[in-house]
Amino acid sequence: MSSLGYSIRNARLRANLSQEDLAKRLKITQGTISFWERDVETPTLDNLIKLLSHFPDLLGDIRVHQQEVIKQLRQIERALFDGQCACENCNCNAHSGT
Repeated sequence: MSSLGYSIRNARLRANLSQEDLAKRLKITQGTISFWERDVETPTLDNLIKLLSHFPDLLGDIRVHQQEVIKQLRQIERALFDGQCACENCNCNAHSGT
């Protein structure tokens, strides 16, 4: 199984875009593209949506890498709910450590 970064790189190359070209389209830095492609960072959910608008075929690869996406969602959820999950009257600690 290839990494999400590898999939992003391949999609970019198939579209004959440089990292700089893609960065301009997504309104981010070329360094961010480089980090994604080297799996140093995972794209934020907003940037995943932007990527999918340019490369719809990435959806299958994102599904393969759903654990990374789920981890980001849990981090956002904790930020929105003061460190807890979104369960009503949460005391389950379902997301601790992720």
